[in-house]
Formats: sequence, structure tokens, C-alpha cells
Amino acid sequence: MKNILVLHSSAMVRQWIIGICGDSGRYGSVLSAPDFEIAVRKFEGFLQNVLLIEDRLLDHRTRAWIVDRRHRCDEHLLILHSESREQGHYRSFVLDKHHHREDLETYRSALLEKIDELASNRFYEDIPAPRDNVPRVQPYLPHEEKIHPDSLMPYLDHVDRSQTSRVVVLGASTGGTEAIYRVLKDLAPDQPPLVMVQHMPKGFIPGFAESLHRRSGRTVQIARDHQVLDTGDICLIPGGVQGAVRCSSEDRVVIDLLEEPAISRHQPSVNILFRSAAMWFGPRTTAILLTGMGDDGVIGMGEIKANGGECIIQDEESAVVFGMPGEAKRLGFAEREMTLDEISRHVSQIPSNGS
Repeated sequence: MKNILVLHSSAMVRQWIIGICGDSGRYGSVLSAPDFEIAVRKFEGFLQNVLLIEDRLLDHRTRAWIVDRRHRCDEHLLILHSESREQGHYRSFVLDKHHHREDLETYRSALLEKIDELASNRFYEDIPAPRDNVPRVQPYLPHEEKIHPDSLMPYLDHVDRSQTSRVVVLGASTGGTEAIYRVLKDLAPDQPPLVMVQHMPKGFIPGFAESLHRRSGRTVQIARDHQVLDTGDICLIPGGVQGAVRCSSEDRVVIDLLEEPAISRHQPSVNILFRSAAMWFGPRTTAILLTGMGDDGVIGMGEIKANGGECIIQDEESAVVFGMPGEAKRLGFAEREMTLDEISRHVSQIPSNGS
């Protein structure tokens, strides 16, 4: 069944559309958000077939997000307008408040027909250019406190300089699902253990891991608590927990899963993963920060650099959102800025553990 995501600043409109689509029984999941940022946080892993979006929310960042998602799902765009002059475009639908009261059944049928028409199409048109000078719509959810990594994991240097095991840690957010695939698809099978955080609702993590395996041919494991990693292992930290790495007394990479709240507004947080690598592996760490909004991972990358590790960011041109890598670059933490293919080749050349 087709899935639908509604982006609209009006809670009434969102509720009304969800009711129409849900009652019809034609669709699978029907989810909603008031703006781009909340949609990213809540539904990054949700692959819809039709995106209904308010015209004034179609700004540059939202457009980039839509472009990225089209690499991963058969998605079509329906723009919701409040001005009748926009009517007639096959991708447009006019939300006229008078219809809500006077001819609801006809209006409901027209909306469902438009959604069905889009969902059945197998071609894309260019996404319209963003509208300029549109006032930013404030999220309706309360502001979340941004908790610093120190509240969970104070920085302590545990690095045993006599040990030799290496670890690669990777963090990504918006646009990261496709970027991670690009890194994995040509990765050598004997790279050091690779541990990843992708900001995504926890229910979508297993499907994402399976998608990576299917597309890249590499087995991507959902990390388990106290899991010991071998050369060539690739692990994804599950949602709803914090993930950390440490070096065992046998000089092995071990993952710990911590039942802790969101750090840097994320659960899991890239900062926690990176900080743990800095604390336990120091100069034997390669940290990679891919596309994403905000600054999660920047603190940890700075600590990895300070402890002699290698710090790499995705290049601005290929990043869907140059927020996380851009902030690491601005603060001087990024030693190298690479394309995704360059990152893949570089990691493939890192000596494996035991070599």
C-alpha cells in the first residue's frame, strides 16, 4: 500500500488530511509534521510514495531533502496551495476552507483522486524552485533541551598506547542513508571494524540495515551490547539507545549500548560514539562525519583530533546538508574533506586489525 507524509504548518489541516486518507482505507501509513526540521527528526527513515507539502514550506533545505529521498523511494510531490491561481497544475491542490464546510464529500474525493493519480505515476518532474522571502514557520513542538555529552560520558583518556587495534566511526543525519550506501558499496572486505550512527527512528533501523546489505552486498549488523567486533565487521547502532566503543584487554573493539536519554538531541548521538573512540582508541581512530543538519558529532570529532586520530568530512558539494561536516570544518577539526567515493577508497586502505 502507498505511504503518505503530510508537511503543513496548520495542525487543523494536517489532522483533516490524515482523517481523509486514513478513513479511505487506500493507503498504508499516513504521517504528518509541521515543518521540515521536525519531519527530518521524526521520519527520516519513513519512505513515502506521496509527499503532500504546503507551498510556503518548500524552501532550499526541504528541496534538498526531497531530492535525497528520491534516490531511496518512488516518491511523488503534491503541493498544497491556498491560492486558487495555482489550480490546474497536476501536482497542485488548492486547500479552500469553504470546501471544508459546503461540499466536503466532493472535496475529499478530489483530494484522494489527486493522490492516487500521483502515486500511480512512474516519472518525475523537476521540483519547483523554492519561494523567496517566505517567513519561517515555527515548529509547534516544544524546544528540546540540548544535553551535552559530559552529562553521560565525561571525557577520560583510557588509551593504552601498547595496543594496536583500530576502529572507524561514522556519523550521519539528513541525507546519510544514501551517503552511507555510497561509502559501503566499494569498501574493501578487510577494513577495520566500522561502527555507524545514522539519525533515524528506531523502528526503521532494521530495514535500513537490510537495505544496505541488499544494495551494497555488505552485511550490516545491528549492534548488540558488549558485541566484540572482528576485521571487516560493519555495525549500526540501534535507535533509542546510546552507542559507544571501547578497547578490551585482548585488544579487541567492543560495542556498549547505554540506556540513556538523547544527547545533542539524538538517541543515538554521534558525539557519544566519537567521544568513546577518542577515549579508548585515540590515534588509532578514523572518524567520518557525513551529511546532516545541526552539529552532532562535532564535539567528538574535535576530541578525536586532539587525541591524534584521523578526522574526515564529506565534501560540501555532495552533502545534502552541510551542517554537521560544515561545523567541524569551521572549527578546524576536519583534516580532510572528501567525496564519498574517496572516503570509501581511503577506508579500504587502512590496515586491518592484526596486520
